[in-house]
Amino acid sequence: MRWSNLPARREDGVWCPTIDGVIEDGPDDRVVVQIRGLSILEEGPGVRRGIVAAVWFHAEVERFRWLNYVLGVGEGEIDEAAETWSLRVAEIRNEAATRPPAIR
Repeated sequence: MRWSNLPARREDGVWCPTIDGVIEDGPDDRVVVQIRGLSILEEGPGVRRGIVAAVWFHAEVERFRWLNYVLGVGEGEIDEAAETWSLRVAEIRNEAATRPPAIR
């Protein structure tokens, strides 16, 4: 995934990630990803931040078009000392829509 992040920082020290990226699975198979969330400092030793996020997808390629009906809900953590982060995303799919997306 290639991405950029332009986070804002609130007065209370909470960072608000604004991540825009693309996942490529072949020369013409792309899924655009948008992540918006909060990165909150945790109490305790070291510098660790808890993450909560919403994730949206946009896909024009037929085999990934189902992702247009998915909202991702993410949770994770940043370890600033180790310079690592993880984000686990759960899928919430629109089951009320009875037809495939008409995105071409």
